[in-house]
Amino acid sequence: MSKENVYGLDELTSIENFRDSVRFDVTPDILFKSRFITPETKEQAYRETHGFMFYIDYMEDVAPTLMLMKTKELRSSTVGRVEGVPVELLEAAVNCEGVKDYCGMYPLDDALTSWLKERLQITG
Repeated sequence: MSKENVYGLDELTSIENFRDSVRFDVTPDILFKSRFITPETKEQAYRETHGFMFYIDYMEDVAPTLMLMKTKELRSSTVGRVEGVPVELLEAAVNCEGVKDYCGMYPLDDALTSWLKERLQITG
């Protein structure tokens, strides 16, 4: 069993290629949707999901946690837990009307995305 990686917000930009490949447009639902990959559609599928994705890990009666996942060539791996995010922002994202999880993985809402972009000094 490996030790969980824990990152402060200021440490995320030290991860190789993080700033250039963080994806706020990829959600757990998009990442894990069923795909029928052919040689002709392989590159498009890679482009749809390649990079880093944030998600909220949440189970009832446990505080939500911001997690970072890396995807490459339709494979994904959780990089670690991100500390320093206000729990209120995470709870609000999880409790948004109409938001659905994918196996306990919740997408970010607009408020949390804006907050992260500001703190990480990411534009666009």
